[in-house]
Amino acid sequence: MTLDRTSKYMISDDVNWAYRLYDRIVMMVQSTNRNLKILIGFLIVLTHAPWAEAKPWEFLAKEDGVTIWTRNVPGSDIDAVKGETIIDAPIEKLVWVVTTCYRRTEWVEYLRKCDIIEMNKSNRFVAYQAFDMPWPVSDRDFILKGRVYSDNKGAVRIDVASGKDKRGPRTIGVRASVHYGTYAIFPLGPNRCRVIVETHTEPNGIFPDWLTNHLQKDWPLKTLAGLKKQVKRSFVKKAELPSNIEKVHSN
Repeated sequence: MTLDRTSKYMISDDVNWAYRLYDRIVMMVQSTNRNLKILIGFLIVLTHAPWAEAKPWEFLAKEDGVTIWTRNVPGSDIDAVKGETIIDAPIEKLVWVVTTCYRRTEWVEYLRKCDIIEMNKSNRFVAYQAFDMPWPVSDRDFILKGRVYSDNKGAVRIDVASGKDKRGPRTIGVRASVHYGTYAIFPLGPNRCRVIVETHTEPNGIFPDWLTNHLQKDWPLKTLAGLKKQVKRSFVKKAELPSNIEKVHSN
């Protein structure tokens, strides 16, 4: 029998052997600690790299004419979500609704403020959005950088992602992150369009990932339903479509 180094209890030789083995493992880890950190950092970079293999979209539901998908994102516990529907409206009016920031509070759920910080001639913009979340969730806000572009077939796409800008206000609660967000609008005729919305957003703060994944599944349905309703209002105008031509696609 042998005495434990850290207590007065008696332990067997087998347990003492386990302690010696543990000490050896600790010494090995400490001697290679720097290499382990480098390896772990390299693996993290690979996991989050843009070339990391994208997972396929998984069908979730179809409701009120909106088809919803989700998919896992490599390196994140938050799923991406996508929705698609047909809206009977000219593409110019849909673009006007999506890009008219000060009126977005009328149709985007929980949005209480939307300000354009900058909009340049190449249709790149910086925007600030604040969301008044229901209790007990803290309010969220975003600094978004985005661009609007079209293709030679008349389709229009609006891409956004979180960014930093000193001109943006201080956060009202928690500064959330949009890894990417997209509105893709494809004309099917003069008064009919296929609209696809997609986002991968992390709320940050103290908010369980599983709950985020559960709640955000309603986002495509509510967003497209709001867009359908808003585009029918009498004040909606026809936007001038962007002149910068790129390939517009859905992911």
